[in-house]
Amino acid sequence: MIHHPMYLKFNVSLAKDSLLGIYGRRNIPPTHTQFDFVKLMDGKQLIKQEPKHPEEAQQAPRNLILTSMQETGFIEYMDHGAWHMAFYNDGRKMEQVLMLTTAIGKIGRIIYSLPNGGEMNG
Repeated sequence: MIHHPMYLKFNVSLAKDSLLGIYGRRNIPPTHTQFDFVKLMDGKQLIKQEPKHPEEAQQAPRNLILTSMQETGFIEYMDHGAWHMAFYNDGRKMEQVLMLTTAIGKIGRIIYSLPNGGEMNG
């Protein structure tokens, strides 16, 4: 439940082979044709970041599944109300997706430092 309008940053981790649609709608569940926002993500179009230090790549991974995932994100304005999210997997197999959200205080400080008017694209 969103009590006051705010911007939320959605951090999404998904596999390279993922084809994912993330739908959001206020007060009722979204459908493929009725939604307040939709983000379409193709894991093949994301660039996998390499470790900054060679020793990071040599360390044993804490979770093998998460190390094979790629990260992306987007920002959405969320008005007050109950928000419903739907995830549509358009890939050939079941995929693991991790999504974390963070409330952003003043979006004006962020818009000017991001390309495309404040939207983050994979």
